[in-house]
Amino acid sequence: MSIRTIFVVFLALLSGVGVAVGVMQSSRPTITTEPTTETEPVLVAVANVERGRAVTEADIAVRDWPKGLAPADTLRSVEAAKGRAALGRILVGEVVREVKLAEQGRGLGLEPVIPEGMRAVSVTASRINTNVAGFVLPGSKVDVLLNLKASGRDDNTGGGSTTTLLQAVEVLAVDQQQDAPESHQFDPRALASVTLLVTPEQANVLDLAQNMGTLSFALRNASDVENAEVTAATLAQIRRLAMPPQSQDSSPTPILDGDNPPTAEMLGMLTGREPAQQQQSKAIETFRGTQRGRVMLTGQNQR
Repeated sequence: MSIRTIFVVFLALLSGVGVAVGVMQSSRPTITTEPTTETEPVLVAVANVERGRAVTEADIAVRDWPKGLAPADTLRSVEAAKGRAALGRILVGEVVREVKLAEQGRGLGLEPVIPEGMRAVSVTASRINTNVAGFVLPGSKVDVLLNLKASGRDDNTGGGSTTTLLQAVEVLAVDQQQDAPESHQFDPRALASVTLLVTPEQANVLDLAQNMGTLSFALRNASDVENAEVTAATLAQIRRLAMPPQSQDSSPTPILDGDNPPTAEMLGMLTGREPAQQQQSKAIETFRGTQRGRVMLTGQNQR
């Protein structure tokens, strides 16, 4: 075997070894090290907490959270939240914030939810008319309508009226529920009461109204908080709307008697013609007992 042949074989072997080593290196997994994310302790709910209920140790736990991502008022320890009433529903996995909890010792139930200077007034179901088919839920905005029945000689409503008593009032609770149920609907037949958030003056108005008439609710969009200009509806107005349109002019018909001789304008209203279009008329005075009258003769009746 010549030296040249031996050299070619050596190069071939060397190339094969190089290819094999390259394949082995490429098949090895690449291990990279990522920088460790910094964390901080935050308080997280591990159970649902309904509005008005006190937070217990079983409801919350401290968890590691990416640093800088939690809200500024996030609580950091169990002691900071234990025993405080929830101002709104807190769900599992939610970060527990200061704004969602009442002050320590403020009370439980509906009391912590009532802002200072406001009042909670309950309207019993016997005073509520259908309750918008059960779609009034805690947190809803409603208008309170008052229906009054009237009678008597001085009544100008025609027998009854409905007035918008309060507008954009928040519903705090339906029965004993302070949060909307998962079904998003109450059975109106099982309804016992609806509690509204009102001012002290509105509380007086609402108490008087539910003792004098029948209350009902008109549901409105939660973002619609502006008061609307609403006039009271009366039975007299409804009767007028139900009357068929008059085919003739609704102007009052003039009254003719002996003491008030008719004028040209009055004759025009009776005949439907302008005074200038009327023919000359003659009048005959009549006497019936002590009553004096006048008969107008027009057209052929003058002959």
